[in-house]
Amino acid sequence: MKGLFAIVKLTVQSAVRMRLIPAVGGALILLLALLPFLIEHNGTAEMFTQVVMTYSLAVVTFMLGLTTVWLACGTMARDIGDAHMQVVATKPVARWQIWLGKWAGIVLLNAALLALSGGVIAGMIQWRAKELPPEQRQVLHREILVARGSVKEALPYGESEIGARMNSLRKLPGWSDTSDSLLRQEAVASLKRANELVPPGRLIKWDLDLSSVADRIKDQPLHLRVRFFSSDFQPTVTNMTMQTDFEVGSPDRSRQFTYDRPMAPESFHEFPIRPNLYNDKGILRVSFANHNRATVLFPLEDGLEVLYPEGGFALNFTRALGVILCWLSLLAAVGLCGASFLSFPVAAFLVFTLLIVMSSGNLISEIVTEGTISGVDHETGQKSFGYLDWLLVPLFKLLLFVVNGVQSVSPIDALSAGRTVSWGQLFGAFARITLVFGGLFFLLGSIIFTRRELATAQSHQ
Repeated sequence: MKGLFAIVKLTVQSAVRMRLIPAVGGALILLLALLPFLIEHNGTAEMFTQVVMTYSLAVVTFMLGLTTVWLACGTMARDIGDAHMQVVATKPVARWQIWLGKWAGIVLLNAALLALSGGVIAGMIQWRAKELPPEQRQVLHREILVARGSVKEALPYGESEIGARMNSLRKLPGWSDTSDSLLRQEAVASLKRANELVPPGRLIKWDLDLSSVADRIKDQPLHLRVRFFSSDFQPTVTNMTMQTDFEVGSPDRSRQFTYDRPMAPESFHEFPIRPNLYNDKGILRVSFANHNRATVLFPLEDGLEVLYPEGGFALNFTRALGVILCWLSLLAAVGLCGASFLSFPVAAFLVFTLLIVMSSGNLISEIVTEGTISGVDHETGQKSFGYLDWLLVPLFKLLLFVVNGVQSVSPIDALSAGRTVSWGQLFGAFARITLVFGGLFFLLGSIIFTRRELATAQSHQ
């Protein structure tokens, strides 16, 4: 273990000696301090958070991502190219320990820079929050600078309903020869429409199960978060609103709360509801009556949910930074893996190209769904297959699996909405992103590095 710790120390010292880390730290402090002054906000707590926290964390993640790739590719490739690695490899330390030590050193540097950036962001939030109107400061501390859990209605249909709808569709003209995958997609879409649409003059009800958190939220203020779409909505019309009529309470109507206000479609809205409105079983019923002339749609994914307080902002912010550190640790593993067999510029180019491809999540998902990179003729439904599909489609399936795993927790979005980044999410991100995905790149990179002839690498420089 002494050899491993020595590699970690050498990696940190090398980065500091290159003046890269002090330069990045200084640039981060300067950018984070200037960003709230460069971007104006409209004086609301939501826009204030978007500017000070969301944009700041996005800038930090982007800059540290670039720094991580630069360090990971440079520290390995340059040590090999400058013959420093040949000296280290003669010491009583295994090559996998050299690889792991460099990775741990880069992660340690990222942790220090993240802690510095987090302190600056938290300080800017507290300082700039004094400029908000008093009522918006209350909204900021009550709805955003908190950690809130969420409860949604369980999916109103299951596999039995999907199977029954598929059988019904198969009996219709033109559907008998349709593949099971397309039938399933149409069945799920039709079930979603049936449970999302509220025609004029109709009522929709949601039963949310709060039994698992009923003891913790007793006498606590709750918030209802809704988003809906309207068939009459016109993006070109400013300040367009629709009348809403929500009723919240127990199913037996013994405890009720009514909220009747105009709301704009396609936007998230939050409003407080009285505590303890659920029944003895923890069921809270929310009803919406559509008194408008247009049909209203509440998406099953995020159309309606109840938010409840779970903790403070400081610990939640720390956990969010921990998830970002997991992302950066995976980047470090990818960069080191590339530099284990490529020169610095080629490795950096390969990693950046991979990141660009992985950021095109919709394109990758479409290719995987269609099973071809050539596309589908939507008039005939015919797919065009080529020789590259045998190679690229499985590769894109792997990339989509990694992208979905990495993006499963979005701490920046959670913080901006005052949501909880739980310990379970942090440990899950660590296990999935750092241990599983990062571990795969560690195995690949360390095997390549162990088998690489360093003297031959030097002669080709």
